[in-house]
Amino acid sequence: MSESPVILLYGHDPVLLMTRRLILERSGFEVWSALDLKEVEIITGSQNIDILITCHTVSRKDQTAALAIAQILNSHIINFALAEMFPAHGGDVSGKDFNSFISTATFISAVEEVVRQHSIVLRAMKQVGLISKGSDE
Repeated sequence: MSESPVILLYGHDPVLLMTRRLILERSGFEVWSALDLKEVEIITGSQNIDILITCHTVSRKDQTAALAIAQILNSHIINFALAEMFPAHGGDVSGKDFNSFISTATFISAVEEVVRQHSIVLRAMKQVGLISKGSDE
């Protein structure tokens, strides 16, 4: 993973995406955004995305599809789902569900925790040879 993890925001509300993108960029993250599955495919195919954040405006079916597309194109990606309510309805897509109406500070803190955990997993994958030690993934 690069020094600053690359994040892809996926949601159907352009205002929410822009707001979350600005919050994350001001916190030092490189951020891309997608409004539909085709954009998810294009961006994950052309960028080294580390974390996919899916908005509560995206159905569980499309969240699952986005994660599947992203993981095919970039196997080390981790998903962070924003749910409409906390606790999340129905269980999470791939590890993390968070209330979409949390404070900015809590949102940044949650993303930073996901980044920390992602870094630990990548180091372990390198140690066991699942990804090359010189890899920037």
